[in-house]
Amino acid sequence: MSAASPGASVNNVLAITGLVAPDQFEGELLQPDEAEPFSAFRRGVISESRVVEAERLVILTGVARIIEA
Repeated sequence: MSAASPGASVNNVLAITGLVAPDQFEGELLQPDEAEPFSAFRRGVISESRVVEAERLVILTGVARIIEA
């Protein structure tokens, strides 16, 4: 995963797996499936730091499905 420049708009898809604290959650980064890139995702691999930093999050539920390998 690479860093985006400040002010850039990026789209990431995460599967939330738990809450660590009221303002922190754990999850897995998902990668779009080649056959259905906007509705199906596979579990992805993130950098060693395992951290995604964001100033704003929009959480959508029930809009995608995860394809298990």
